[in-house]
Amino acid sequence: MIFTLRKKLIIGFLGLDIAISFILGIFMYQFAYGMFLKNFKNHKRSVAKFISVMISGDEHLKIISSRDANNPIVQEYIRVLEKVYVNESSMHSIFTLNYNRSVDTLYYALSRYEVSNHWIADTGKVFSGNQNSIERIKSIIRNKSESDNDSEIKYSEVADMIWVYASIFNRVGDAVGVVVIEVDMSEVNVFRRSMTFVAFSLSFFTFCVTAIAAFILTRYFTRPLEILSAAVNNLASGNLTMIENFDAKDEFGNLAKSFNVMVNNLKIASEVQYNLIIEISNFNESLERKVEERTHTIQEQSQELEKQIMIAKKIQLSLLPEDVPKINGATLSFRYQPMMGVGGDFIDFDYKNENDLLLFICDVSGHGVPAAFLATMVKMSLQDCYEMKLSPAGSLKKIHRALQGKLSGHFLSAVFCHINLQDGIMTSANAGHLPILKVGLNGGYEFINSRGRIICEAFKTNSEEVVTKLEVGDKIILYTDGVTEARDKNQDMFGEKKLIDISLKYHFDSSSDLCNKIYDSVLTFTGNSQSQFMDDITILVAEYSGKQSNISI
Repeated sequence: MIFTLRKKLIIGFLGLDIAISFILGIFMYQFAYGMFLKNFKNHKRSVAKFISVMISGDEHLKIISSRDANNPIVQEYIRVLEKVYVNESSMHSIFTLNYNRSVDTLYYALSRYEVSNHWIADTGKVFSGNQNSIERIKSIIRNKSESDNDSEIKYSEVADMIWVYASIFNRVGDAVGVVVIEVDMSEVNVFRRSMTFVAFSLSFFTFCVTAIAAFILTRYFTRPLEILSAAVNNLASGNLTMIENFDAKDEFGNLAKSFNVMVNNLKIASEVQYNLIIEISNFNESLERKVEERTHTIQEQSQELEKQIMIAKKIQLSLLPEDVPKINGATLSFRYQPMMGVGGDFIDFDYKNENDLLLFICDVSGHGVPAAFLATMVKMSLQDCYEMKLSPAGSLKKIHRALQGKLSGHFLSAVFCHINLQDGIMTSANAGHLPILKVGLNGGYEFINSRGRIICEAFKTNSEEVVTKLEVGDKIILYTDGVTEARDKNQDMFGEKKLIDISLKYHFDSSSDLCNKIYDSVLTFTGNSQSQFMDDITILVAEYSGKQSNISI
């Protein structure tokens, strides 16, 4: 069951109606019954007070036996009691009691009560009430005097009876007896039952009236909300319908006006949005056509660029040694892998003079075609160095001079080595490149480095030569930073330590096998294929085996 706002309001109003009706009925019953009972008791108290005042206390003390009943004064008192009894319909009996203080006993004095329409007198008899009544009457007589207020009049409710007491005083103001009126409560009970019915009827009438008012108020409050809710649901479903015939001047009316203004604005915005969609659609179609045309052009240019790069790659590869000649006194092996189709790494060697082996490696800054173009110019400069038989340091200076004005902000690092195959003396010069790694058959290694600036247009080269004695079986490893700075997925570098470890592990292998082991280790470390290197990789391995008597080239 879904509790709508109307149901909640009706339940709330009905609960409030029940509470109000119940409280009003109880209040009316308590008030009317209380007033009636108060007036009833006050009246009986007045009757008892009247009788006690009418009786002389001194004369009352003389009534001690049935013989005193014939006394004219006593007869007059009895007639007064009879008249009071007759006039009071709810009165059950009237009698007075004398109190003998010496023996602490109560005696009937004026006692009249009707049994089967006959008056019975108990004058002089001991009071036959229960012990609680006896003690109460004694207490009233002992503790009261004529100077006291009306508090000597007491009520005693037993079952459906009420006893009203009033003290009888003598001339000195002392209480000597008491008037007792026994009143039937049936009249009060009848009134109470009547008031119960009246209170119930009033509560029911009040509930009915307030329930009708609750339904009317609920309808008044929820009807505008139902209209607004239906309008909002229509709006949510896409139906831009305004609220019509809603002329309320209260907050609901203002809310309906605001809703209509919002719907009107949405209609305007919807029209603007529709026009924008049309314009955007047309623009997208035009843009798609332009993108397709541009993409086609880019694809054609890309294909042309790929062709040119392939041509450049073939040209650059043609500059590298096609094969390794048989060298008396040494073996060579190299691996070259550019990051792109072409790269800035370059290696070369020369063995035209049978006693001399020249090794060269360089790394041009940057990648791609510009770096490859500069590497090509380096190759052209090297030929002059070979023909002029320049020293390693002189060769680097020659290259620097040849490239002046052509670097365009680029620079390059390089190593030039000269190995005398007859005596195993290696002379090397370094221009800001990584040091040469020498590994011996005994498992030892060392880095061969010399001071020298990189080749650039900002300053001159100052390479110094280093002379190293090679032993048979020593391997010389030249490499670029694409080897040592290769990174794995955690961005850790391959580093010189791994290069040393691999070189020592396979130092008994041939120069070709060692070159391939280093290359494969870098490939495994990075987890890349050959087309995914982050830099050009170049490795050159030369093993000195000593000059032999028979030379074959």
